[in-house]
Amino acid sequence: MKRQKKYYEDNKETQFKIVTKQNPKDTKENTTVTKDESPAEKKTVKNEEKEASATDKSQEQKTVITYKPFPEVKGDIQKTLVRQKAMTKTAELMNKLDEEIYETMDKAERPSFKDLANKYKVTYEIPKGKKSNDEFLTENDLLEVLPGSNQLVQVAFEREKFEASIPFDFVEGKVIFQIIDKKAAAAPPLEEIRNMVSNDLKMEKGLLKAKEIVEKYAGAATNVSFDDIGKTIKTENGVKDVPVCETNYINRPMKLFNKESRYIEALKEDRPNVAKTGFELKPGQRGIAVETSGEKACYLIQLVDKKSADKTAFEKDKDAVTQRYLYEKQESFMTDWQNDLNRHMELYTKFQ
Repeated sequence: MKRQKKYYEDNKETQFKIVTKQNPKDTKENTTVTKDESPAEKKTVKNEEKEASATDKSQEQKTVITYKPFPEVKGDIQKTLVRQKAMTKTAELMNKLDEEIYETMDKAERPSFKDLANKYKVTYEIPKGKKSNDEFLTENDLLEVLPGSNQLVQVAFEREKFEASIPFDFVEGKVIFQIIDKKAAAAPPLEEIRNMVSNDLKMEKGLLKAKEIVEKYAGAATNVSFDDIGKTIKTENGVKDVPVCETNYINRPMKLFNKESRYIEALKEDRPNVAKTGFELKPGQRGIAVETSGEKACYLIQLVDKKSADKTAFEKDKDAVTQRYLYEKQESFMTDWQNDLNRHMELYTKFQ
C-alpha cells in the first residue's frame, strides 16, 4: 500500500489531475423600467447593465483543478507497479541468460537453447510462418512473428547457423534467438501464391479507396460527431462497418529495431502513424493516418487533449533506457562493421 500511495503522490500531477472549466453562476438581477422613470434614471440603469455584462465576461470559465481519488485508481497503480517490477526482472533475467550463452559458446558441451529456457524459466519456441506454416521463415514471416522488428530481421538473416543474438526488445517483451538452419531462397510456384497475390492486390485497392473516402470527410465541421460521419460513410459508400473508438493518452512513437513503433491498446495493433499524426495536431483538429504494416488501414482521427510528458518517469527508468540504447548501438555497430568486412573478405565461423 505504501508503494501505491507513493506512486500516487509522485505521479499525481501528470496522471491523475482533472482540469475542468466552470462558468460562474448568473447573479444578475432583472431590472424593470417603469413608464414614469426619468430619462436620467433610465440611463443609469443601462450603464449598470453594461458594467454587469463586462464583469460577467471577465469571470467566464474559471479553471478548477481536482484529482482522481486514490481509492479509485489504486487498482490501476497496482497493475502498473507489477508491470514495472516484471519488466525489471525480465531485463535482469535475460541479461544473465545472455551472459551464460556467450560464456559457453566455445565449449564443446554448451547448453542448448531449450536447456537454457528450462533453467531460466522463459519461453522456448521454434516459430512457424503464419501463412506457410513452415519453420524456414522469410523476412515477411519473421516480421509477422515478431511485429515491429526490422532490425531483428536484418540481424537474423546476417547470422550464421547456431550463432546467438543479444537480447532484443520488441512489443511483447525481450527475445534472444539462434539460427538453427538456412536454405537458399527460391521463387515459389505461381499456383502456390496466386491467391496471396490476389488478396494483396485487393488490400492495396481497398486501402486506396479507404484513404479517398476518409479524405472526403476529414474536412467536415468538427461539431459533426464521429458516429455521424461513420453512419454517412456506411450509407453513401455501402461500407458494412466503420468502427469508432477513443484511446487513452498515448506516447509518441519510439524507434524499435530501426522502425517506428507504438502499440495502441484501443486498436489492439502497433499503429505508429496514428500516434505520430496525433502529435502533429492541435486539440480539436482532425487528421488522416495510413498504416501499411500488419493489418492495412486508414484512420480519421481527432485530437481531444494533450498533456506534458512526465519527466520524473524518465529519471526513474533512465538506467533501463540507457542500457537498451547501448545494446542497440552495439548491435548496430557490429552489423555495420561486419557489412564493411564482407565487402572485402569472407568470414568463416566454426562451432564445435
